[in-house]
Amino acid sequence: MGLATSPKPATLEARKCAKLDRTFVENSKEVIELLDELKAWTGVEVGGTAHSAAWNVPLLHRTMNPVAVAETLATGTGELEPGVGSNSRIVLGTGGCVFLWVGRCAFPGADMILVWEPSMEDTPVAEEAGLAAPWDSGGLLSSPFGFSLSESHAIAALDKYSLPLPMYRAYLAGVLEVCFSEQTDYLSGVSPSSWYPGWDAGTDHGNSGPPSHTFEVRYPGALPMNPGLVAVILDATTFAQEPRVLRKLRTYLKNAEIDFVVTRRGMTVEDAAQLFVSSFLNERGVLGW
Repeated sequence: MGLATSPKPATLEARKCAKLDRTFVENSKEVIELLDELKAWTGVEVGGTAHSAAWNVPLLHRTMNPVAVAETLATGTGELEPGVGSNSRIVLGTGGCVFLWVGRCAFPGADMILVWEPSMEDTPVAEEAGLAAPWDSGGLLSSPFGFSLSESHAIAALDKYSLPLPMYRAYLAGVLEVCFSEQTDYLSGVSPSSWYPGWDAGTDHGNSGPPSHTFEVRYPGALPMNPGLVAVILDATTFAQEPRVLRKLRTYLKNAEIDFVVTRRGMTVEDAAQLFVSSFLNERGVLGW
């Protein structure tokens, strides 16, 4: 129940470099254009100092239905199904997607968080259909998250900033480097100190909150849960009324060598996830996170 992480994959650097070379050739135009935009708005040239962090940061999914997810996960072949689409998702055409956060669970109040290593983006389904954008896409139409764009402007922003997996991580590296006072502010939920993608809409983003500056990955259709899963994080009281499900989940995770993290007193699931992500990155040589 600690915050230990799985061993560092021996092939991580080779995988990262191979993916960067191949995908950069395939998608260079759109990524270069967005990196040029970063420089134009911030006045800072991307130097590559956040490359390692961007390519190693894990993926997270929050669920408010932990019992059902736990039972499905423990079968070893479970899938995450797209949730009920909000009106924003319907308007943006993302209603049939499963959503993951990159590095940080930006919304509070989760009962359970699942964490995957970046290599889960290497699957054929992810490469062919998965996309990532620099914020909670539904928040483009919602004023509490700092955008409140018109439908046409929101659709245009989503189209402009959505990048395929895992190539978006080249853009994430640039954003981490030039948009925040400290790169680690991204994981802490601290607002960007400089321009952030989408802020050319002219809205005041000072109190927009983490969903407006945390990368989101979206997969169309169901997403297999087990490949690449490295941790399940939950509140100690989550399964108080479901001890059988908890035992089943513990047994499965132990046999699958997946970390099982239970919150300590006074700690939220999001707090525990942030500590896990920091440890995960440090284990992979990304120090200071």
